[in-house]
Amino acid sequence: MPLRRVLFVVSFLAMTGFQPAQAADSCTEEIQRGIASWYGPGFEGALTKSKERFHSAVLSAAHPDLPFGSIVKITNLRNYRSVNVKVNDRGAFGHSRAIDVSESAANELGMIEEGLAPVAIYRCR
Repeated sequence: MPLRRVLFVVSFLAMTGFQPAQAADSCTEEIQRGIASWYGPGFEGALTKSKERFHSAVLSAAHPDLPFGSIVKITNLRNYRSVNVKVNDRGAFGHSRAIDVSESAANELGMIEEGLAPVAIYRCR
């Protein structure tokens, strides 16, 4: 790839605020297993407990006690699809659920139709 094209791509990504996902090998410490659910409809634009606005298109999650800003990898144990999300809300209080994820995260995990999925949660460094 010509240098000019590489510089254009790098500049474009910087201007759009692109940040690369955590490296997969930095998310190896399993911290929890449980049931994940997803939320989105009716919450769009609402303030989260971390004072950020909720957007269903953002890869985010609500957890009862992980620190805000934590990056965790969630793996759907049915299909082994994974996604990294940022914890920016409190939740997952219903029916002994471990974590609630945004609609876009649920889509990445392949759990939109079912609504629930057994997951493993990994701490990312």
